[in-house]
Amino acid sequence: MAQSFTFQELVDILQGHELSAAFSFLPSSSWHMTLYECVTDQIRQRNSYPGDLALNTSLNVCHAHLATRLANFEHSLNSGVGRMTVYGNEPVLDGLGLTLRPDEGRDPIMRDFRDRLSEILKMRHPGHDTYSWHMALAYTLRPLTAQEEASIRECFRTWREVMTRTFELGKPEFCVYDDMCAFRRVFYLE
Repeated sequence: MAQSFTFQELVDILQGHELSAAFSFLPSSSWHMTLYECVTDQIRQRNSYPGDLALNTSLNVCHAHLATRLANFEHSLNSGVGRMTVYGNEPVLDGLGLTLRPDEGRDPIMRDFRDRLSEILKMRHPGHDTYSWHMALAYTLRPLTAQEEASIRECFRTWREVMTRTFELGKPEFCVYDDMCAFRRVFYLE
């Protein structure tokens, strides 16, 4: 049986790749799978900010507003998101990430969760209906050439064959962040 590699071992390999300087790698403490993006300070468009707040509302006020709206959010992921399987890697245009697939029957439940959040928060991001489950490992610092992209894809392909394929995700969390290096849990969505 082939050796099984962890996510950290994959990141270590990528950090040793000749193109590693083209990426900003996230610390393992910020690895996550986003169920619903909510808000970022840099994107203040009507469909990406709560519909009942002005676009110039401060991020702190917005976070408090979201926390209030989510405090009693009832959903069907109380027992956790469940098992996810790594089945590929995200395109390397804006970063390095793993594409994920939930166990059979879980995807519609997770998508319903997203739809209900969209209604409660009065915001629906572009791409809401085609969102792909993924886990980001690094972000691109500069455009890559076609040859560089192929090199990174080959690295992923090689290690995807032997890395740990499944992992469990617990209860959804409402988190806030100042940058992509640290996500602070405000509370679990229970």
